[in-house]
Amino acid sequence: MGKEIVNALVPDQLRKNSWYQDYLHLMGQLLAWCYLSENGLLNKEIRFNGDIYQTADHSLIAEILSVGLSGVSAFKSDPVWNSAWSHYQHYLQAIPAPELERLATSLATARRHGLIRYHELPDILYGKYLQVRPALPSEVRDLVANLLPKDLQHPVYLSGDGAFGFMPLLTGKNIQLFSEHPQPETMHSLIALLSSQVALREGDPVLNPAFLQHGRLRQFAYGVGVLLREHSYKVNEVRDLFGRFSSGIRQKEILFVTHMLHQCSGSMVLVIPGRFLLKNTAESRNFRKKLIKDGRLSGVIRLPSGLLPGRAQPLFVLVFGGDTSNTICFINSDNDYFKSVAVKKRGEAKYRLNNSDVIVEEIRDPRNTRVSYQVNCTDLLSAGDTHFPLDPGHYLGANRSVVFRSTGAVSVLDDGFEIIRAQALRGAEHEQDIRVFMEVTVNDINDAGLVEAPKRIVQIGPDRLKRAKGQTLQAGDILLAIKGQAGKLALVPELCGNNWVAGQSFVILRQKPGNGLHSPVVLFRFLKSETGRKLIDSIRTDNNVPFIHSQDLKQLPVPCWSDLEQEQACQAHEEVLKLYARMKFFREKAELIERAILKEA
Repeated sequence: MGKEIVNALVPDQLRKNSWYQDYLHLMGQLLAWCYLSENGLLNKEIRFNGDIYQTADHSLIAEILSVGLSGVSAFKSDPVWNSAWSHYQHYLQAIPAPELERLATSLATARRHGLIRYHELPDILYGKYLQVRPALPSEVRDLVANLLPKDLQHPVYLSGDGAFGFMPLLTGKNIQLFSEHPQPETMHSLIALLSSQVALREGDPVLNPAFLQHGRLRQFAYGVGVLLREHSYKVNEVRDLFGRFSSGIRQKEILFVTHMLHQCSGSMVLVIPGRFLLKNTAESRNFRKKLIKDGRLSGVIRLPSGLLPGRAQPLFVLVFGGDTSNTICFINSDNDYFKSVAVKKRGEAKYRLNNSDVIVEEIRDPRNTRVSYQVNCTDLLSAGDTHFPLDPGHYLGANRSVVFRSTGAVSVLDDGFEIIRAQALRGAEHEQDIRVFMEVTVNDINDAGLVEAPKRIVQIGPDRLKRAKGQTLQAGDILLAIKGQAGKLALVPELCGNNWVAGQSFVILRQKPGNGLHSPVVLFRFLKSETGRKLIDSIRTDNNVPFIHSQDLKQLPVPCWSDLEQEQACQAHEEVLKLYARMKFFREKAELIERAILKEA
């Protein structure tokens, strides 16, 4: 009757109260106190005595509980024990006296009549806790649990933010669970005291791993890791005693994944932000290459954006096997088929995950390719793409269509285009021999992506004339904003002034002779496409002012298109321009009609 007892002690109507979480924690402490007393794990003088609460003056209940919990708290001293009994004074003060009295007397009555089934408590109690403190949505937890092998027969290692939340899904399999946390939460510590299946320790998977054996990392057959926040460590902050990490690595995601690969020798599922999957820094590229060569990565799933409150960027699920594989399954679930609008409440997530069973089927059976795309690792390593893409969005569009050929010939942007960094042009008003230039800003880019007649006039003296000429625009130049509105694109049209210059927020991409392209329009259309946007986003920094570094831009991968594909791109470009011209015509016509109506009124 574990479930019935907990439901009776925690009626649903209590959830609306601000002290509800305090109530759950205190109830967990009282249940753990009863369990330890029942099993003789506490000294007799500090064991739970339910008779006191049946006969004591109701106004003294809080004081009696405080004395008892104080004794239990002082019984031992280790991080998990201290965490389990922390904050009890706050809970006793936060919960109204009548509710405190009902909790204590009801618990004493249930214990006296033998109604508490302690082996059922961890799942039920933590289930209640997850309803108000979910680190991950229940649908994501179910997905991850189902991606593990069905017949778990060995201990499972749970590490990182929210990994302990998988405990209720795994305790029914009669296997031991090992979890670590730098500062164990009170409820997690109580669950560890109530369950013989759960071993919780204080530790940090990157800085100070907790589970060792004979001076080395203990090996686990299975693992679940969750990392929800990006972080870069300071120089020399990570001191690795176990030979896990390459020198100079500071991204927490890379270090966390590397640790999990060392701690778990078998199947493993990780939930991470995926910054290293999206960024094209040398650190990220090298790690992606290492994962591909290692051969244990068997699946990458891009989850829908908006599954977590306050987080716009998507999470990724990485699936690893114990054996090596030469194929990686990519699934892009960031589309309407896999997400539904949640019942929006303040502070809650925007979307919920749908149809996760389809994801599981495709990961487990490579023959299913309704929503997935299989990539051969050997082909990926030998394709010439030095970025080693592992983002499902690189291969699959939102509607599952393949948007990038994994085995096609690839070059880098610097091979075919000159990259000219525009600089600030300060005007000179009172000098002689002044030249007038028209500086292009992001406001001069129309809806079709073409530069229209720039409006900003800059007067340049002889001392800065060389700089101005160096960034004078030519027909067919592509402008890419690299700061502020980083990623905004524009094409300089055929009819362009000989005194147009790029503003300092741009770089100019100018086609080199003999680069194999019929027209710079081909590159422009590619960069405007879904794949091009994702590639540009991957090299844009996440600082307060977004920025694109020139070195990253030079290494941007560019496919090598056939003559037919280039011709089709140029024809499509002309069609797009015609459509935008018609849209402009109708918009201006509508504005004329509106002005006429207002004039008549």
